[in-house]
Amino acid sequence: MSDEMKQQEKKRSIAAYVLLALTIIVQLVFSTYVFEYKKQGTHSDEVWSYGLSNSYYKPFFHLNDGIPLENDVKTLVENIDNFREWVDGEQLKNYVTVQKGERFAYGSVYHNQSLDHHPPLFYFVVHTFCSFFPDTFSYYQIYFINVISMILIQIFLFKTGKLLFGSEFAALVPCAFYGASIGSLMTIIFLRQYCFITMLTVSYVYFNTRLFKNYQKTGSVQLKKDLPPLAVSAFLLFFTNYTVAAFCGVFTACMCIYLLCRKQIKAMIIYGGFTALSLGLSIAFYPYVIAQSVSARQTEEFKTKLYWLRFRKFLNHTLEKSMGWHVSVYQSSTDDIILGGLVALMILLLPLCFLFRKEEWFRKFVKNVLQSLKKFVKWLGRACYVPLFIIISVVMMDIFLAYIADPIKMGNYSARYVFMLMPLCCLAAICIVYRVLSVIPKVKRANIAIALVLALGVAVYRNVTVDNVFLFRSPIDRTADLHMLTKDKNVLVIAYGKYKNTDTDNLTCAWLNTCYTAYLRDCNKFFMTTSIRANEDIDAINAENVDYIIAPVGNFDDTGDEKKLREVYFESKVHDELEEQLLALQAGVSANLGEQLIINDIIKEIDGVKGYKAVGINNIQGGDYLVIELER
Repeated sequence: MSDEMKQQEKKRSIAAYVLLALTIIVQLVFSTYVFEYKKQGTHSDEVWSYGLSNSYYKPFFHLNDGIPLENDVKTLVENIDNFREWVDGEQLKNYVTVQKGERFAYGSVYHNQSLDHHPPLFYFVVHTFCSFFPDTFSYYQIYFINVISMILIQIFLFKTGKLLFGSEFAALVPCAFYGASIGSLMTIIFLRQYCFITMLTVSYVYFNTRLFKNYQKTGSVQLKKDLPPLAVSAFLLFFTNYTVAAFCGVFTACMCIYLLCRKQIKAMIIYGGFTALSLGLSIAFYPYVIAQSVSARQTEEFKTKLYWLRFRKFLNHTLEKSMGWHVSVYQSSTDDIILGGLVALMILLLPLCFLFRKEEWFRKFVKNVLQSLKKFVKWLGRACYVPLFIIISVVMMDIFLAYIADPIKMGNYSARYVFMLMPLCCLAAICIVYRVLSVIPKVKRANIAIALVLALGVAVYRNVTVDNVFLFRSPIDRTADLHMLTKDKNVLVIAYGKYKNTDTDNLTCAWLNTCYTAYLRDCNKFFMTTSIRANEDIDAINAENVDYIIAPVGNFDDTGDEKKLREVYFESKVHDELEEQLLALQAGVSANLGEQLIINDIIKEIDGVKGYKAVGINNIQGGDYLVIELER
């Protein structure tokens, strides 16, 4: 290569990296705008990210310390904490912040995670960052970690694309596709470990791709060069979330099969052994993962009941929110129709082939087909199978998730479990499109531009048509700023209860107090009860002067100031009938439901109240709650 060509190549490389930087900047500016101005609430998992990281030897606000989250009902009920009693507001703040004397307390973080569901790496990172800002809470603390993770996601995605496409400009397409997708926006604004996991997953795939391509280039597996960073990325993944073992296991199996077919037996054993060693080391550092992963397995009924519907739900989350492909949860007859059509076409073509078998044009056609098949077989010998490995691993991960989790019960919030798969889906989709366009003579010179236009078109369309539930927006634009509103005030929260049985009702509602530790962190005092038992707690409630009430929108009777706000709310409310039907189908109709109380009647029993006004409707943990200011 001449010096002039090297200079041109260098300029092209610089231009590609400048475009990558611009892509990342545009994505982060838009994401930050949405995070600041469009996101109105938080999920309990987001609050737990702070609590499990920062609460000093008390992982769960609703349970006494020392009680694992996965436990029998009796033990959990006996250890309910901070529920149906007045709680000092300082306790709420202490749960989500690091106190000055408790900075860099990694023993506390490890202890908290030993009672939760996940290995501690992400929580170590959160605690470290928050320790630099003691007694301070900000949603931007974890958002900043997500921003760094997203930058690394895009860099590793670009580097992987460069290896697969052999072109830096082509490698920009999957970066732009993912950056513009609704999935990447959901990933970065959701304050949980999933953006961090996504970064580690993409880095893991990158190091595998580098090993694969180096083998194709040199004819030998570069174990000393490629295996250490791959093993480290695998260990970090296992030390962050145990479910990723399914993805890594399938990907490792694919790579091992490839090496076996290439007769690289020694390399296969060492490669597989290092992945197993990474898993073993993560278990050695965090042995609780064994019990936690076993507890994730459900009953035999859960495994079989609606299993394929759950799988299709996860698959739809994965594909629709990344590459725009909607997968219906219904088992329609479309597949049968397509199969029947292909069979009918074959039946029609066979006699035609026999009829024209001696025609010159037909013989020429058959010859061209056979030549194309020979070329295809040769191409299979030198093809890069990483995109195929990604597709197999993604599908198997969705199958595994449907085995341990219920996206029907969780609703669209279950999409968080597949965030880690979305950039890989974008990469695989672009690989397929890029390859198809490359073999079409009239368009192959413009394949990068065409792939980019198609990708951005799909991404924009899905941004418009897919509802981003992780914004936690109220159906009407009347969200109250709970933190500022309740500062130094006494707040009564009435959670939506369901059951006649007191223990069952308490257990299903008590954990919701976690959601309010961030919202009400500067309140004076906090009391939570349920919409089934609030009347039983009136004497305890009247021990303090209540300033604000937060209660389900549906539990008011429109005899007070809330009437107009509720009318607007119900006019704009859109019910997800499919989700409701599926949930009813799975859970069945329960005869143990309790009688809902009318909040207006509860207000009349609160001492010293002369009137009240509705100041907002907030989406809290997927439910809509009226915020009521009491007048004394």
